[in-house]
Amino acid sequence: MVVDLLLSTQTKRENLKQHPAKNLWDRLARFEGSVLAFVIKHQYTFLFKYILKIYQSLSNQDSKEK
Repeated sequence: MVVDLLLSTQTKRENLKQHPAKNLWDRLARFEGSVLAFVIKHQYTFLFKYILKIYQSLSNQDSKEK
């Protein structure tokens, strides 16, 4: 297990030396994906809070009418 990990790490290092541009694009893609995931998560959080506020205001109106 440890030997496999060391060998794969060494292979990755050799690949990065051969293809530095590929490494850069991989990093950019990972960064872009994480930013996109962050934005989507926060949009859904905002949407959920907004719906919750509407629901609470409607339930408050119902309780005032009774």
